[in-house]
Amino acid sequence: MRSLVTACAVLLSASACGELPDPPLPDGNPGGQPAANPGDPPPPEDPALDPNAPPPASPALAALPSRYGYDTIPVRGTAAPNETVFAEGGSAPVATDADAGGRFCLDVPLAAKATQTVEVFVQDQRGVTSSPAAVVIVQDPTLAVSESPPRPQVNLAARLPLSADETPKAGVFANLTDEDTTSSVTVPRAIVWLDFSELADIESVEVVFSDTLTTGDNTFATEYQVLVSDVASPSMPPAWDSPDWTLLYDVYPGCGLPAGDGGSDLFGLETPWTARYVAFSFIENNKTDWLSSEEIKVAELRVQGRSAVPPPPQPQTPTCANGKQP
Repeated sequence: MRSLVTACAVLLSASACGELPDPPLPDGNPGGQPAANPGDPPPPEDPALDPNAPPPASPALAALPSRYGYDTIPVRGTAAPNETVFAEGGSAPVATDADAGGRFCLDVPLAAKATQTVEVFVQDQRGVTSSPAAVVIVQDPTLAVSESPPRPQVNLAARLPLSADETPKAGVFANLTDEDTTSSVTVPRAIVWLDFSELADIESVEVVFSDTLTTGDNTFATEYQVLVSDVASPSMPPAWDSPDWTLLYDVYPGCGLPAGDGGSDLFGLETPWTARYVAFSFIENNKTDWLSSEEIKVAELRVQGRSAVPPPPQPQTPTCANGKQP
Protein backbone atom coordinates (compact mmCIF):
# COMPACT_ATOMS: atom_id res chain seq x y z
CA MET A 1 0.00 0.00 0.00
CA ARG A 2 2.87 2.38 0.84
CA SER A 3 4.47 1.76 -2.56
CA LEU A 4 1.24 2.52 -4.37
CA VAL A 5 0.91 5.89 -2.62
CA THR A 6 4.42 6.88 -3.57
CA ALA A 7 3.88 5.94 -7.20
CA CYS A 8 0.68 7.96 -7.30
CA ALA A 9 2.42 10.98 -5.87
CA VAL A 10 5.04 10.84 -8.61
CA LEU A 11 2.39 10.55 -11.32
CA LEU A 12 0.40 13.46 -9.92
CA SER A 13 3.50 15.65 -9.80
CA ALA A 14 4.40 14.84 -13.40
CA SER A 15 0.89 15.47 -14.68
CA ALA A 16 0.62 18.75 -12.77
CA CYS A 17 3.84 20.27 -14.05
CA GLY A 18 3.78 18.78 -17.48
CA GLU A 19 7.66 18.48 -17.59
CA LEU A 20 10.61 17.60 -15.45
CA PRO A 21 12.37 20.44 -13.50
CA ASP A 22 15.24 22.30 -15.26
CA PRO A 23 18.70 21.12 -14.27
CA PRO A 24 20.77 23.56 -12.17
CA LEU A 25 22.83 26.14 -14.13
CA PRO A 26 26.58 25.46 -14.39
CA ASP A 27 29.00 27.49 -12.26
CA GLY A 28 30.54 30.55 -13.91
CA ASN A 29 27.33 31.74 -15.54
CA PRO A 30 26.09 34.35 -13.09
CA GLY A 31 23.81 35.95 -15.72
CA GLY A 32 21.64 32.93 -15.81
CA GLN A 33 21.98 32.55 -19.60
CA PRO A 34 22.76 29.12 -20.94
CA ALA A 35 25.79 28.65 -23.22
CA ALA A 36 25.15 29.52 -26.86
CA ASN A 37 26.08 26.02 -27.95
CA PRO A 38 25.57 23.27 -25.39
CA GLY A 39 28.88 21.52 -24.72
CA ASP A 40 31.11 24.52 -25.65
CA PRO A 41 33.59 25.67 -22.97
CA PRO A 42 32.80 28.99 -21.28
CA PRO A 43 34.52 32.03 -22.81
CA PRO A 44 37.98 32.90 -21.36
CA GLU A 45 38.13 35.48 -18.62
CA ASP A 46 41.01 37.38 -20.35
CA PRO A 47 39.87 38.83 -23.71
CA ALA A 48 43.50 38.74 -24.90
CA LEU A 49 43.34 34.93 -24.78
CA ASP A 50 40.10 34.65 -26.73
CA PRO A 51 40.82 32.04 -29.43
CA ASN A 52 38.25 33.66 -31.69
CA ALA A 53 39.93 37.10 -31.58
CA PRO A 54 41.64 38.28 -34.78
CA PRO A 55 45.47 38.16 -35.09
CA PRO A 56 47.40 41.17 -33.81
CA ALA A 57 47.94 44.14 -36.10
CA SER A 58 51.22 44.40 -38.01
CA PRO A 59 53.81 46.72 -36.43
CA ALA A 60 54.32 50.24 -37.75
CA LEU A 61 57.99 50.79 -38.65
CA ALA A 62 59.97 54.02 -38.62
CA ALA A 63 61.60 54.97 -41.92
CA LEU A 64 64.68 52.93 -42.85
CA PRO A 65 67.26 53.49 -45.61
CA SER A 66 67.26 51.17 -48.60
CA ARG A 67 71.09 50.99 -48.55
CA TYR A 68 73.00 50.75 -45.29
CA GLY A 69 76.68 50.51 -44.37
CA TYR A 70 76.84 48.89 -40.93
CA ASP A 71 76.55 45.28 -39.74
CA THR A 72 73.39 45.90 -37.71
CA ILE A 73 70.49 48.29 -38.15
CA PRO A 74 68.18 49.56 -35.38
CA VAL A 75 64.59 48.90 -36.44
CA ARG A 76 62.21 51.07 -34.43
CA GLY A 77 58.45 51.21 -34.45
CA THR A 78 55.22 50.73 -32.54
CA ALA A 79 53.02 47.71 -31.86
CA ALA A 80 50.41 46.59 -29.35
CA PRO A 81 51.72 47.40 -25.85
CA ASN A 82 53.78 44.71 -24.11
CA GLU A 83 53.54 42.25 -27.01
CA THR A 84 56.49 40.33 -28.42
CA VAL A 85 58.07 41.78 -31.57
CA PHE A 86 60.51 39.77 -33.67
CA ALA A 87 62.35 40.23 -36.95
CA GLU A 88 63.52 37.77 -39.57
CA GLY A 89 65.30 38.08 -42.87
CA GLY A 90 68.65 39.47 -41.72
CA SER A 91 71.61 37.29 -40.83
CA ALA A 92 69.84 36.07 -37.64
CA PRO A 93 66.39 36.44 -36.03
CA VAL A 94 66.01 38.82 -33.07
CA ALA A 95 63.14 39.55 -30.67
CA THR A 96 62.12 42.03 -27.99
CA ASP A 97 58.99 43.24 -26.19
CA ALA A 98 57.16 46.46 -26.93
CA ASP A 99 56.99 48.76 -23.90
CA ALA A 100 53.80 49.92 -22.18
CA GLY A 101 53.43 52.61 -24.82
CA GLY A 102 53.91 50.15 -27.67
CA ARG A 103 57.38 51.39 -28.66
CA PHE A 104 60.10 48.90 -29.58
CA CYS A 105 63.58 48.75 -31.10
CA LEU A 106 65.42 45.77 -32.55
CA ASP A 107 69.11 45.69 -33.48
CA VAL A 108 68.77 43.53 -36.59
CA PRO A 109 72.01 41.95 -37.87
CA LEU A 110 72.40 42.17 -41.63
CA ALA A 111 74.00 39.77 -44.07
CA ALA A 112 77.13 41.44 -45.45
CA LYS A 113 77.08 42.81 -48.99
CA ALA A 114 73.63 41.41 -49.68
CA THR A 115 70.07 42.45 -50.43
CA GLN A 116 67.67 41.24 -47.76
CA THR A 117 64.01 41.59 -46.89
CA VAL A 118 63.66 42.23 -43.17
CA GLU A 119 60.22 41.22 -41.90
CA VAL A 120 58.95 42.36 -38.50
CA PHE A 121 56.09 40.53 -36.77
CA VAL A 122 54.01 40.93 -33.60
CA GLN A 123 53.11 37.86 -31.56
CA ASP A 124 50.39 38.08 -28.91
CA GLN A 125 49.93 36.14 -25.67
CA ARG A 126 48.12 33.35 -27.51
CA GLY A 127 51.16 32.80 -29.74
CA VAL A 128 49.27 34.16 -32.73
CA THR A 129 51.49 36.10 -35.16
CA SER A 130 50.61 39.16 -37.22
CA SER A 131 51.28 39.73 -40.87
CA PRO A 132 54.79 41.13 -41.36
CA ALA A 133 55.84 44.69 -41.93
CA ALA A 134 58.66 44.36 -44.46
CA VAL A 135 61.53 46.50 -45.72
CA VAL A 136 64.22 45.70 -48.30
CA ILE A 137 67.76 46.71 -47.29
CA VAL A 138 71.04 46.42 -49.19
CA GLN A 139 74.04 46.12 -46.86
CA ASP A 140 76.88 48.14 -48.44
CA PRO A 141 80.00 48.42 -46.21
CA THR A 142 81.35 51.32 -48.29
CA LEU A 143 78.69 53.54 -46.70
CA ALA A 144 79.95 52.99 -43.12
CA VAL A 145 81.54 55.98 -41.38
CA SER A 146 84.44 55.38 -38.96
CA GLU A 147 86.07 57.79 -36.55
CA SER A 148 88.59 57.56 -33.73
CA PRO A 149 86.98 57.49 -30.29
CA PRO A 150 88.11 60.16 -27.82
CA ARG A 151 91.16 59.46 -25.67
CA PRO A 152 90.14 59.70 -22.01
CA GLN A 153 92.34 61.47 -19.47
CA VAL A 154 93.64 58.98 -16.91
CA ASN A 155 96.26 58.66 -14.22
CA LEU A 156 98.98 57.12 -16.38
CA ALA A 157 100.96 56.10 -13.31
CA ALA A 158 98.15 54.17 -11.61
CA ARG A 159 99.27 50.68 -10.58
CA LEU A 160 102.41 50.83 -12.73
CA PRO A 161 105.59 49.22 -11.38
CA LEU A 162 108.54 51.53 -10.69
CA SER A 163 112.26 51.10 -11.14
CA ALA A 164 114.88 52.80 -8.94
CA ASP A 165 118.59 53.12 -8.38
CA GLU A 166 118.22 52.64 -4.61
CA THR A 167 116.43 50.34 -2.17
CA PRO A 168 113.65 51.79 0.01
CA LYS A 169 114.43 52.39 3.69
CA ALA A 170 110.77 51.72 4.52
CA GLY A 171 107.75 50.62 2.53
CA VAL A 172 107.73 49.39 -1.05
CA PHE A 173 107.78 51.28 -4.35
CA ALA A 174 104.36 49.92 -5.26
CA ASN A 175 102.95 52.29 -2.61
CA LEU A 176 103.78 55.23 -4.88
CA THR A 177 101.29 54.23 -7.59
CA ASP A 178 98.58 52.44 -5.57
CA GLU A 179 96.28 55.52 -5.58
CA ASP A 180 96.29 55.50 -1.77
CA THR A 181 97.93 58.47 -0.05
CA THR A 182 97.85 56.72 3.33
CA SER A 183 100.62 54.35 2.19
CA SER A 184 104.14 55.60 1.49
CA VAL A 185 107.76 54.72 0.85
CA THR A 186 110.85 56.24 2.45
CA VAL A 187 113.90 56.50 0.22
CA PRO A 188 117.42 57.83 0.56
CA ARG A 189 118.67 60.17 -2.14
CA ALA A 190 117.22 58.19 -5.06
CA ILE A 191 115.87 58.25 -8.60
CA VAL A 192 112.67 56.37 -9.43
CA TRP A 193 111.06 56.13 -12.84
CA LEU A 194 107.95 54.90 -14.66
CA ASP A 195 107.62 53.34 -18.11
CA PHE A 196 104.20 53.81 -19.79
CA SER A 197 105.14 51.23 -22.49
CA GLU A 198 103.99 53.69 -25.16
CA LEU A 199 104.05 57.42 -25.79
CA ALA A 200 101.62 59.48 -23.73
CA ASP A 201 100.60 63.12 -23.68
CA ILE A 202 101.33 64.27 -20.13
CA GLU A 203 99.05 67.05 -18.86
CA SER A 204 100.04 67.25 -15.19
CA VAL A 205 102.42 65.72 -12.66
CA GLU A 206 101.71 65.48 -8.94
CA VAL A 207 104.01 64.45 -6.10
CA VAL A 208 102.32 63.81 -2.76
CA PHE A 209 104.38 63.83 0.43
CA SER A 210 103.18 62.46 3.74
CA ASP A 211 103.94 65.60 5.74
CA THR A 212 104.19 69.39 5.42
CA LEU A 213 106.01 72.30 7.05
CA THR A 214 103.58 72.27 9.97
CA THR A 215 103.03 68.53 10.39
CA GLY A 216 105.16 65.42 10.34
CA ASP A 217 108.93 65.04 10.70
CA ASN A 218 110.33 67.16 7.81
CA THR A 219 110.86 64.14 5.56
CA PHE A 220 109.24 65.79 2.55
CA ALA A 221 111.57 66.76 -0.29
CA THR A 222 112.65 70.36 -0.62
CA GLU A 223 114.85 69.53 -3.60
CA TYR A 224 113.89 67.14 -6.39
CA GLN A 225 113.63 66.96 -10.17
CA VAL A 226 111.01 65.69 -12.62
CA LEU A 227 112.46 64.37 -15.88
CA VAL A 228 110.83 62.93 -19.02
CA SER A 229 111.99 60.99 -22.06
CA ASP A 230 110.37 60.08 -25.35
CA VAL A 231 113.22 57.72 -26.30
CA ALA A 232 112.33 54.05 -26.56
CA SER A 233 115.46 52.95 -24.63
CA PRO A 234 116.94 55.97 -22.83
CA SER A 235 120.11 55.91 -20.75
CA MET A 236 119.61 54.62 -17.23
CA PRO A 237 119.47 55.75 -14.51
CA PRO A 238 117.81 58.97 -15.67
CA ALA A 239 119.97 62.09 -15.46
CA TRP A 240 119.21 65.76 -16.18
CA ASP A 241 122.39 66.14 -18.26
CA SER A 242 121.70 63.11 -20.49
CA PRO A 243 120.60 63.88 -24.07
CA ASP A 244 117.93 61.19 -23.65
CA TRP A 245 116.21 63.09 -20.84
CA THR A 246 114.51 66.48 -20.48
CA LEU A 247 114.37 68.31 -17.15
CA LEU A 248 110.70 69.18 -16.83
CA TYR A 249 110.73 70.64 -13.30
CA ASP A 250 113.63 71.50 -10.98
CA VAL A 251 112.44 72.10 -7.44
CA TYR A 252 114.76 73.77 -4.90
CA PRO A 253 114.44 76.59 -2.36
CA GLY A 254 113.82 79.85 -4.19
CA CYS A 255 113.04 78.15 -7.53
CA GLY A 256 109.77 80.05 -7.83
CA LEU A 257 107.65 76.92 -8.20
CA PRO A 258 104.68 76.30 -5.89
CA ALA A 259 106.45 73.27 -4.44
CA GLY A 260 109.02 72.20 -1.89
CA ASP A 261 106.98 72.64 1.30
CA GLY A 262 105.44 69.18 1.57
CA GLY A 263 101.91 68.03 1.02
CA SER A 264 100.87 67.90 -2.62
CA ASP A 265 103.03 69.46 -5.34
CA LEU A 266 100.96 69.72 -8.52
CA PHE A 267 102.49 70.82 -11.83
CA GLY A 268 100.10 71.53 -14.69
CA LEU A 269 101.30 71.76 -18.28
CA GLU A 270 99.66 74.30 -20.57
CA THR A 271 100.75 72.21 -23.54
CA PRO A 272 100.84 68.41 -23.11
CA TRP A 273 104.34 66.92 -23.14
CA THR A 274 104.75 63.69 -25.10
CA ALA A 275 106.91 61.12 -23.33
CA ARG A 276 107.19 57.45 -22.56
CA TYR A 277 109.14 57.71 -19.29
CA VAL A 278 108.78 59.96 -16.25
CA ALA A 279 111.49 60.02 -13.59
CA PHE A 280 111.70 61.62 -10.13
CA SER A 281 115.10 62.41 -8.64
CA PHE A 282 114.73 63.01 -4.88
CA ILE A 283 117.72 64.97 -3.54
CA GLU A 284 117.12 66.70 -0.18
CA ASN A 285 114.55 66.64 2.62
CA ASN A 286 113.66 69.48 4.99
CA LYS A 287 115.96 68.39 7.77
CA THR A 288 119.14 70.31 8.60
CA ASP A 289 121.28 67.29 9.43
CA TRP A 290 123.49 67.77 6.38
CA LEU A 291 125.94 65.02 7.28
CA SER A 292 123.34 62.27 7.66
CA SER A 293 121.88 60.21 4.84
CA GLU A 294 118.60 61.48 3.44
CA GLU A 295 115.21 60.08 4.37
CA ILE A 296 112.53 61.31 1.97
CA LYS A 297 109.01 60.02 2.55
CA VAL A 298 106.74 60.02 -0.52
CA ALA A 299 103.08 58.95 -0.47
CA GLU A 300 102.01 59.02 -4.13
CA LEU A 301 103.07 59.84 -7.68
CA ARG A 302 100.40 60.82 -10.21
CA VAL A 303 100.78 61.57 -13.91
CA GLN A 304 97.58 62.72 -15.60
CA GLY A 305 97.42 62.45 -19.37
CA ARG A 306 96.23 60.56 -22.41
CA SER A 307 97.70 57.95 -24.68
CA ALA A 308 99.53 59.62 -27.57
CA VAL A 309 98.74 56.63 -29.76
CA PRO A 310 95.31 57.20 -31.32
CA PRO A 311 92.98 54.21 -30.99
CA PRO A 312 91.97 52.52 -34.22
CA PRO A 313 88.93 54.04 -35.92
CA GLN A 314 85.69 52.46 -34.86
CA PRO A 315 82.50 52.20 -36.93
CA GLN A 316 79.93 54.64 -35.58
CA THR A 317 77.17 52.07 -35.74
CA PRO A 318 73.69 53.30 -34.79
CA THR A 319 72.12 51.03 -32.17
CA CYS A 320 69.03 50.92 -30.01
CA ALA A 321 71.20 51.76 -26.99
CA ASN A 322 73.01 54.82 -28.36
CA GLY A 323 69.91 56.28 -29.96
CA LYS A 324 71.57 57.07 -33.30
CA GLN A 325 69.28 56.98 -36.29
CA PRO A 326 70.11 54.73 -39.24
